[in-house]
Amino acid sequence: AHGSDHEGCNLHGCQCCVVPRDFDVAVCHISTDFDSLAAAVGLARWRSAVTGEKAVVVVPGGEHPSVQRFLALYKQMLPLLFPAKAVDPRRLRWVGIVDNYRKERLGAAAEWPERAEQVAVYDHHRAATTNCDILNPNLTIQVDEVGATTTMIAEMLRDIGATLEPAEATLMALAIHFDTGNLTFETTTHRDVGALGWLMTQGATQRTINEFTHQMLSPEQQQMLNQGLQSLTRQSIHGLTLARVFLESETFRKGMSTVAQDILDLSGSDILILGITTKAKKKDSNEVQLSIIGRARARVDGIDMGEMFRLYGGGGHAKAASLSTKLPAEDAEPFVNDVADVVAGQIQPALMVEEFMNRSVVSCSVQTSMAQAKELLLAHDISGLVVLDDVDKLVGVITRYDIMMAELGNRTETPVTAWVTRPCKTLPPDAPLHDAERIMAEARIGRLPVIDAERKVIGIVTRTDVLRQRHLV
Repeated sequence: AHGSDHEGCNLHGCQCCVVPRDFDVAVCHISTDFDSLAAAVGLARWRSAVTGEKAVVVVPGGEHPSVQRFLALYKQMLPLLFPAKAVDPRRLRWVGIVDNYRKERLGAAAEWPERAEQVAVYDHHRAATTNCDILNPNLTIQVDEVGATTTMIAEMLRDIGATLEPAEATLMALAIHFDTGNLTFETTTHRDVGALGWLMTQGATQRTINEFTHQMLSPEQQQMLNQGLQSLTRQSIHGLTLARVFLESETFRKGMSTVAQDILDLSGSDILILGITTKAKKKDSNEVQLSIIGRARARVDGIDMGEMFRLYGGGGHAKAASLSTKLPAEDAEPFVNDVADVVAGQIQPALMVEEFMNRSVVSCSVQTSMAQAKELLLAHDISGLVVLDDVDKLVGVITRYDIMMAELGNRTETPVTAWVTRPCKTLPPDAPLHDAERIMAEARIGRLPVIDAERKVIGIVTRTDVLRQRHLV
């Protein structure tokens, strides 16, 4: 005889143990965010369209607060959602995994890939190609370097001529907005823009997108934000500010990624490492659950927090990553500091002005007329001239605006010395890039002469030079 659930039954020809493989499911990752949910919903729709069989979506363990709020209003419009506990792993024919390549992030669905006939992984994190630990004999992995996994799925739906419900299109558009920072993150591609355009044709609602992309902090999140700003410590490294925050909480706090971004913005820091602990459920345990969130501004080059966090079981992008681990309470804060120290070590020395300044400086003497200065500007297609005295020392700068004012006053034959801006802002050759950027922004000027100890002009830095070094043009 065999058990009532028939598991392990090896009786030849036992028809009561034959379970049909007829279940297709798209699985989100735990702590589901918009990209994971939207990609799963879109993938289930795609799978249903290409096979003619219904595919469902499973959220295997918790949602981001913004996703919870969305589902509270729109869940009835997303009929593909299916409870994890209702899935019979023996019936799994196909499992689609989105925005995730780690088994541990599948939660209640962690064992499903090994039970299914086929598994497909779709992700936009390049580490998925080498670090995927999901196992199945018929496993396929598709990794595209786009801003959101949802972009990949939207393209698949578009290519088969699918038609979405407005709620589905809105959810997928929301996901792309969230994962690309409203198309502002460096990881954003033309494909993300194209996918958004297609989703608009499918009925994505801008009003809803606006409502959910402007996240309001809950009272608990506001409390953590205030504590974070009060406990924040700063460290200046090569002209960048690295902020460290360590918080302790009695219970798990959702939406800390939003809090981390707000701390980064409100503190004016360039890089943030935020650690928060939650006490273990067992009263006699000294262990805590530690979550670490890393964020960096676009201006920060040379660091890859996603790659580093993967060493500790986490992951993410170069400038937005997270990890979670259990450890003794007394080791939590030192561990956060260790992670911050590694990030600090990745910060590259600042680029010096002498490394990128233009050494071919167009100049004129103090006796040059404004008319002649205009001819020089036009001939060299520049907007400003360095003015030198009789021994080639810097006097000041003449700009197009100065020449225009001279023309309005019919005084173009007067010498530039009557119009020159002095004293003008300058830089030494060993000034860092961020100093040039700061001075230009504060003084609202477009060029900075670079001078040596004798006030001899050895180069010039313009707005365009700064933008090029920041990879903004």
